[in-house]
Amino acid sequence: MQLLGKKSLASILLSLINIAFYLVIIGLVVLIASIFYLGIADDLANMAGTNLSLQGPGFSVKFFNIEGEMAENMGTSVLITQLTLALPVVILALFILYKLRFLLDSLKRKDPFSPENPRHIRHMGIGIIIAGIVNSLAEGIAAYQLAPLISEYFPHYSTNVSLDLTTIFFGLLVLILSEVFRQGAQLKKEQEYTV
Repeated sequence: MQLLGKKSLASILLSLINIAFYLVIIGLVVLIASIFYLGIADDLANMAGTNLSLQGPGFSVKFFNIEGEMAENMGTSVLITQLTLALPVVILALFILYKLRFLLDSLKRKDPFSPENPRHIRHMGIGIIIAGIVNSLAEGIAAYQLAPLISEYFPHYSTNVSLDLTTIFFGLLVLILSEVFRQGAQLKKEQEYTV
């Protein structure tokens, strides 16, 4: 299978990234609508008898068959805060997918050293680093906010808030790749002038 050009792996990945991009846009709209809906909702009585799962690097809690009292204790403000904390992470994911679309499009056109690619790759690297930091902060705030409620029902519950170093490391690697692509684009430009 070809890696570059039409009907190649890059073309297939571009199609998948386009689908993911539009799904994230739909998810963002649903997330914002949920925040507004919960802002005008009176209570969470409908949550009683449902399952709830909260997970992140610092915590993992699964509630099965939430009792009405626990749903009332959670309150709407807790869920609004949790959903609002997810908002910047979803926006950053949308930004990264947006930039990845440009990169894969240039690969589909068989132009990997396009002059714009280093900028797109650099933006993706910065976006990945920021997403790692923002995600870690959001999960820390979420764990801190939920700790009193969860420890009431689960006395042995504890949180450990940590920075997502894997994502930040991956973002730094992408930044290095942007420099490699910048030098490749510069060499290609110089080669075109010498011909």
